[in-house]
Amino acid sequence: MVDRNFNQWLVEQRASLQRVIYGMHLLYNNPTGHNDRMKLWVVNGYAREYLLSYEKPYFDRKMNWGYGITMRTGKTREVNFSTGGDKQLFFRSDNFIRWYSSIGGELIYRPKLYARHSFGFYYYQEKVSDTVARLNPDYFGNAKKVIRFPDLFYQFSYIKMDYLPYPSKGLATRIKVSKLGFTPSFNLWQLHWKTVAAWPVGIKNILTAESYAGLKFPFNQPYINRRFLGYKDIFIRGFEYNVVDGVAGGYVRAQFAREIARVNILLPGFIRKRATIDKIPFRLFAKVYSNAGYVYSPTTLNNQLQNRFLQASGIGIDLLSLYDLTIRIEYSFNNLGQNGLFLHRTSNF
Repeated sequence: MVDRNFNQWLVEQRASLQRVIYGMHLLYNNPTGHNDRMKLWVVNGYAREYLLSYEKPYFDRKMNWGYGITMRTGKTREVNFSTGGDKQLFFRSDNFIRWYSSIGGELIYRPKLYARHSFGFYYYQEKVSDTVARLNPDYFGNAKKVIRFPDLFYQFSYIKMDYLPYPSKGLATRIKVSKLGFTPSFNLWQLHWKTVAAWPVGIKNILTAESYAGLKFPFNQPYINRRFLGYKDIFIRGFEYNVVDGVAGGYVRAQFAREIARVNILLPGFIRKRATIDKIPFRLFAKVYSNAGYVYSPTTLNNQLQNRFLQASGIGIDLLSLYDLTIRIEYSFNNLGQNGLFLHRTSNF
């Protein structure tokens, strides 16, 4: 899917199959015998994208230093050209109206088992059609149709958890500082920080806390640099249908979960003869949660969620299974009087 999350595709886009992408993801593990990995993506359908990457976890004797290289190019028939009513506004065409490409890599330093430092450099180029630039002259800023810029970043991560997709104890934190562009018309500093902590409470209970904070500077940015909450894993539960643009803000979240069932389903005999496992394990958790956040924006034209306190709580069920499968079914209600049922397949970190 090309949408931000499953809920937006199912409800707002009415599960349109026209918005589905398909293709081939090839992964070649250990091609040189050093635990390296090569990846090739060929995606078609609603969008087209080609990606080639190579990752080598270490190249020195102490196994502290590694690197990764990525090349990507693609084009789309639809562009999220603006935000209105705290929702994405799209322009769609039968022809391709957005083209993008990037190339770069990062150097990775792991002095200890749980800590990781990344130093990266990427170069980006993006182009949109004349219509997109007319619909929103501030999309790239100054009615530009093409931008080219470098991206330099440093990221520190510390991950010490018993099971990252659904931890019962441990800590994970990620801090990233990046610099995009060096011209007066495209100049952005970014700071992002995210932390997740989990504690066991008794035998079957888990308490989880999560926080995120972000800052973009200077505050006067084109539209594509103002996207803040509602994208990827940075969102407030209970506001899945919304996006919040801005330049500074964050959220905090707390969750209490209890394991209520653990089941192993035996595979049929003809499958067990060919499979490496004979049972599929399932774990079921019931939970309650609450989160709150705030996003600052110098401008609030046609949007209501910026510069105001946002809060939502809810209950839910989490299902865990093989291959780090995590499915979250949640019912949330927020401080705007809205409520709804939401489905997620992502973990917290």
